Amino acid sequence: MKICFLILLSLSLASLPSSIFPQGIELKKQQLQELEKKLEETEESIKKTQQEKDKTQKTYTKNSGKLKEADKKIKQLAKSEKSTKTEIDKTVGRINERENQIKALNRDTDKLFLSLFKEKYFKESNSSDICYSNTLALAINSAASALNKILSDKEKLELKRNETESKYKSIVKNKESESKKKEKISSEIKKLKTNIEKLEKQEKEIVSVYETLKQDANELQTLLNRLLVDDSVINNSYLFSSDKLIWPVIGKICREFGEIKDSATKTTIINNGIDIEVEEGAGVVAVDNGIVAFSEWYAGAGRLLIIDHQNGYQSIYSHNSSLLVSKGDQVKRNQVIALTGSTGNVDRPVLHFEIRRDGKPVDPLEYLE
Repeated sequence: MKICFLILLSLSLASLPSSIFPQGIELKKQQLQELEKKLEETEESIKKTQQEKDKTQKTYTKNSGKLKEADKKIKQLAKSEKSTKTEIDKTVGRINERENQIKALNRDTDKLFLSLFKEKYFKESNSSDICYSNTLALAINSAASALNKILSDKEKLELKRNETESKYKSIVKNKESESKKKEKISSEIKKLKTNIEKLEKQEKEIVSVYETLKQDANELQTLLNRLLVDDSVINNSYLFSSDKLIWPVIGKICREFGEIKDSATKTTIINNGIDIEVEEGAGVVAVDNGIVAFSEWYAGAGRLLIIDHQNGYQSIYSHNSSLLVSKGDQVKRNQVIALTGSTGNVDRPVLHFEIRRDGKPVDPLEYLE
């Protein structure tokens, strides 16, 4: 993208020898002041962009630290989750063992009770039977005591299991929360990274504009230093050969006359003419009669042609691929004077066309048919 396209046109064309335009030195001094003002504005824009980039970079670094903390916490929670799950499984295994023991004791106790019942009601009593009954009773009491102990142990294990499961659920919940937090931070970091890249690109573009403005200011100052002051008074009629001028080429206007604000660099750019989209090599015609005042390559304007209409007006034609007339030549209205192109500071075929009254740019659309 040619950010400096219109700036170069407005500045480079304004930097031609003062003999072409009345009061050229004063105009160039004014242009130099305007250029220096733009340099200050661009420096401020660079400073603000750098500050915004630094601020974004600090937030990016801070969030990167938060991301590492969240990741570390998630790993710790995952480890706790695994160990807690293992503990739950072991406790459940021990509960199952107790349940199997309870079932076995219940079976044994039932058998003892059955034996005792048979011994008491279906056999005659004797000393030997009484001894056997006592033995059965002791066995039943012992089994009952063991059963109570196992039931108590099982109850404690179930309580421990419930506590461990509650702890496990809390760990899982915290892990999910940290994962969402990590995802949010990652999304913010991605946006910040994109913004940093955007600001770096914007900074490069603004610096590019600044360097071009600085170079143009130096060139204009050099030109001012070598120009001769021309105080001659010229009586101008300000009249053309007809009420309206013909168009220099046929095409679509891609940039109009006046101020254009660049949203990317936040810089106001001045276009001293109009820019017309054209096909490469199309004929450029003189809009009215006049004398060629300039016909050669000039900085960002590329192959530049200027016609002095000797009535107080000058017409300017930039970015031509070739020039068909030379300085001092007399040209007629509708005469082909150049071929369109994309020379100078443009990236496509275009004709930059200006009309100046006493050296000051005016809107060409007010003069063209």
